Amino acid sequence: MAKIEKYSYTRLSQYENCPFCYDLKYNQKKFISAESLVTAMGTLIHHIEEKISRSLKEGKAPNYKDLIEELHYINFPKRNPYDTEGDIFGIEILKERFKKDYYAISEKSGLNYPAKVNQYIANIDRQEKFLLANPHLEIFDVEKPFEFDFQGKVLKGKIDRIIKYKNENKYQIYDIKTRDRLFEKEDITTPLQHVVYGMALKDILGLEEEPTEYFYDLVFLQVLQPAGTKGFIKRGKTKLEKIFNAIQSQDYSPKPSPLCYWCDYSNTNPNVALEGQNLCPYYSLWTPSDRKNFKTKFLWEGPEKTEELINKLKEENKNSFRGFTF
Repeated sequence: MAKIEKYSYTRLSQYENCPFCYDLKYNQKKFISAESLVTAMGTLIHHIEEKISRSLKEGKAPNYKDLIEELHYINFPKRNPYDTEGDIFGIEILKERFKKDYYAISEKSGLNYPAKVNQYIANIDRQEKFLLANPHLEIFDVEKPFEFDFQGKVLKGKIDRIIKYKNENKYQIYDIKTRDRLFEKEDITTPLQHVVYGMALKDILGLEEEPTEYFYDLVFLQVLQPAGTKGFIKRGKTKLEKIFNAIQSQDYSPKPSPLCYWCDYSNTNPNVALEGQNLCPYYSLWTPSDRKNFKTKFLWEGPEKTEELINKLKEENKNSFRGFTF
């Protein structure tokens, strides 16, 4: 029996951002993880938020003193390569591992991580305050796993937080984000992540329709930003269908963008792993210090030219320390 292919929102988002990167990761199985402060901090904050939510769900008072201690000092590496629960590290480890990024001030928000972490700690009880201010709501579930069928494809993942209206079959869905600014209007019109979450909860609970209330919990800003506009679930399903059709057609043409700077396969990524270097010859030359550079290393000329361009890239970088070329 053929193995059933399963798709997470992260996987679909990867295709949407860059089909070439998707092909490297999911078809060629080049699973490479370039460490970054953004992902490490997201993992840490999700861990703390989950603990707070579970305490409140069980009617217990969160031990904020212990949670703040854990926020600073937790050291929980993966137990093996297949461990999905590990790799959680506290602030004291992250600020040494990513010293430059930790103290850098964001041009868009004017904040650095010390300021964001201090804001978070000062408002670490905001979930509790939210429930006190909204006594008609309660935490229904946290990190809720799901798998469901969408037009013959299996979608899987976890919903960060589900809030329920007491005594009603009505729900809100929350996705936790550690970004330091609000989402732009175009980003929240049809947010694919919430589309998947909405369909998942409908499937899990046997609801007649998907929930209608969705939020991004921007923990560093202490803001709940509504997500999705009227009819976005229907639009999102159409969007998902188009993505799956494109994957089926094997269109893996690259989409170079500033996101390449954080890509596992881009030579502009300062944290790219050795095994990730020189795998993509189409990366954008944009960097935070050269924001107006929208050139790419090589232009896409079809998949038949990729191996030749990779060899050129390797030749250029064979004597360089980390393989960077700009």
